Amino acid sequence: MRIKKHSFFSLIFLVFAVAACQDPSEGCLDLEATNFDAAADEDCCCSYPQLVLSYRYFYENDTTPNFQLETNYALENGDSIRFRNFAMYISDVGLVQNGTFIIGEDSLKIYRRSPDLDSSIQVRNINIVRRGSPSSSAGLFPYTGMFEKLRFRFGLDPELNSSPVEDFPRGSVLGIQADSLHTLTPGEGYTFLKLVLYFPVSDIERTFTVKGDLNSFILERDINFTTTRGADRIIVLELNFKDLIAGIDFDVDSDQVISEKLHDNIEAFISVEE
Repeated sequence: MRIKKHSFFSLIFLVFAVAACQDPSEGCLDLEATNFDAAADEDCCCSYPQLVLSYRYFYENDTTPNFQLETNYALENGDSIRFRNFAMYISDVGLVQNGTFIIGEDSLKIYRRSPDLDSSIQVRNINIVRRGSPSSSAGLFPYTGMFEKLRFRFGLDPELNSSPVEDFPRGSVLGIQADSLHTLTPGEGYTFLKLVLYFPVSDIERTFTVKGDLNSFILERDINFTTTRGADRIIVLELNFKDLIAGIDFDVDSDQVISEKLHDNIEAFISVEE
């Protein structure tokens, strides 16, 4: 009996000793976070829901991944084109709930390089949609419930567009990049849309752009979208490149006219996947 009692107390001591040696596990204990971990002992490292734009590129009914690379597409005049490059700015992205516009939250604040140290500009969920980009984040979006509209700006608002590129860190969404969309020409600001096409018949590559404050505008798309706690809010945008170049005669239209038509076609070019 004495031996059994001794063994019992030894077992209890061993259990407590093992428990004391185990480090508490770290993880997110916030139910609103996307990485909630119910097994964690110490709260840390939480990630919160993002408003994510996912992009689906196609040309009419062609949804192959390389549609915009070395694939020939017939034009109405019988010629063909290939899509070599594409880039576009989308900014101020948010959802409308019961008539109220809620913008994605972005904590990025960039200070201008000027003698006035208090001069700064708040950068809000600016996205560059480049050829083949699968998705981009429009900022934190912790709001839940049903939303009836997606609202965003094509291009940049005038304040941002008129800002010198030197105001922003190199490589950032508004800074100088390898394929920069800033014109680097005083007064011109940023290029809101860039399209590079190759014409096999003539063996010519041509670049078309849309830029300037007057070409920035707000778009709205009706949605039936419900968000839940602990999950990213993912909305799929469909970009139909046949709609983007609709009505353009590349043999006749000047570059200025083509730019204007590209601008006018943006409305039909971008849709929300149902």
